[in-house]
Amino acid sequence: AELAAALAQVELVLQRGARFWTASGAHDKGLAVERLRQRLTRELGEPPLLYGLGDTYNDAAMLAAVDVPFLVQRPDGTWADLAVEGLERLEGIGPAGWCRGANLILAAGR
Repeated sequence: AELAAALAQVELVLQRGARFWTASGAHDKGLAVERLRQRLTRELGEPPLLYGLGDTYNDAAMLAAVDVPFLVQRPDGTWADLAVEGLERLEGIGPAGWCRGANLILAAGR
């Protein structure tokens, strides 16, 4: 908490990842998704359907910003406790879960 407060004084945010904590500016993966959505909407003439795969806390903003969010199991077999609407938890730790998510996306044909 002290580190987060100190970083906030210099306009940095402390975020928990799968194995490490990171300090970054006032941006996150969710903002990146929104910028991607805006650009693709301009180029395509309509909003795209966006999927997202993540496995930990620093993926929460990204998963909240996509249309179809998938959460992959962590190495200990649990899932990060994320409050993201419509979140689908995928069986499979690490690469097995990521592969399952990719196959679901490809099977959707979008």
